[in-house]
Amino acid sequence: MTKSPHYTLHYWGGIPGRGEFVRLVFEFTETHYKDPKKPAPLLSNTGATSHPPHCAPPILELSNGSYISQTANILAYLAPRLGLDGVTEGMSAEDADVRRAHVNQLVLTICDLNDEAHDVHHPISNRLYYDDQKPEAARRATEFRSWRLPKFLSYFALVLRENAECSNASGANAPAYPRVIGTKTTTADIALFHVMNGLEHAFPKRTAALRQDEGLAEVWKLVDGVREEPTLKAYLGSKRRAEFGQGIFRHYPELDGDE
Repeated sequence: MTKSPHYTLHYWGGIPGRGEFVRLVFEFTETHYKDPKKPAPLLSNTGATSHPPHCAPPILELSNGSYISQTANILAYLAPRLGLDGVTEGMSAEDADVRRAHVNQLVLTICDLNDEAHDVHHPISNRLYYDDQKPEAARRATEFRSWRLPKFLSYFALVLRENAECSNASGANAPAYPRVIGTKTTTADIALFHVMNGLEHAFPKRTAALRQDEGLAEVWKLVDGVREEPTLKAYLGSKRRAEFGQGIFRHYPELDGDE
């Protein structure tokens, strides 16, 4: 009998952070994983992880003792193993490779938005406190709210609208909410939900205003649909889910606004 693979996620405790992308994928698929929340001993330590060394968490420890890091890279590794790569029965090998590349392409773009959201409150340096860069953060927040965030959301709305495979599905094959590619949930759908959920915490006024934009309706349908997935809904309502606060998505009222 082949043993099921087991995974250990190494990420900081107390915050969702970049590790949450991986947790949500495990939770959605009901994949067992360990989460010791003590990554420090693995950083730049080839004695613990072998080569290559790892610069920052999240780090995923695999069944065979190997380690991989970088959020999008971890998701790309897990996607085909957990059925979240968008590949469907009957696809050629080449088409399947392209589908996985497209899913990863979207995940990378979502990670770009994630990073820009972080840089609103730390626009100068991660080494400095927020209070040390407030004027710069205020200026960055204005640009993010008025330009960068709408640009990203308009792009994802386009991705969702142009997904003919999903919009043309009917009957039993019609999904309950839009997907970014194909008709099946992928790591990109889950990643987009996570970032939007974080943005709702960090910028409640701005995201509430953007919900009223009919051109972005598909984005919010996906967000609300993923939120209601039974396995994720149970996790999001549990004590195992770390609350937003410190970390990437921080709510500073002075950085939020309707526009």
